[in-house]
Amino acid sequence: ACATPSELAAVLLETLSRFSMEGCLRLNSVRSTVTCSTGGPASALEASLLDHLAARPDARIVTIGQNLGFSYGSVTLLVRCLAWTTAPDAPETADAMGRARDNIALLVEGAITRLRALDAEQDARQLAGAHSLITMMRSALLDLQVVGGDGDALAAGRRHQVGGLLDGLGRPADLADLLPGGPPGAVHR
Repeated sequence: ACATPSELAAVLLETLSRFSMEGCLRLNSVRSTVTCSTGGPASALEASLLDHLAARPDARIVTIGQNLGFSYGSVTLLVRCLAWTTAPDAPETADAMGRARDNIALLVEGAITRLRALDAEQDARQLAGAHSLITMMRSALLDLQVVGGDGDALAAGRRHQVGGLLDGLGRPADLADLLPGGPPGAVHR
């Protein structure tokens, strides 16, 4: 399975080459954008063509000469096939392009799903990291309470400082209960 958008891009381009096609693509995930082509990094011309495809609000799949363009928001792909250019007006070419259009559209939809999954996996890792951080801070604050007692100014100051940091991270109100002694500014009796 592809663990990063870059790996996903490489698999998509490798799949195209298995069918004697080449192309360039852009994958837009929440945290990164990957633009590349069959031969490596995308050229300025390829990047410009991808920009043009992505800017077209009127169509998801377009035929540009003997090329196929796919623009599905997070995935933009331009596909070329040399076989299509040898006999551009032949009925076989039109049939081959139609089959390719259908199959590549499915491939692009799968890539969109995988990009969403990669974003969700990253969100889950960040959430787990934040939870671990909160747990460690809570533990450290408890240690300060044990060492300094409830009335210790240092412990109270640290509690307030960490609470302020959590507020700055946009913590939900119920996370205030994780702090020893409750949320910053709580009255202790």
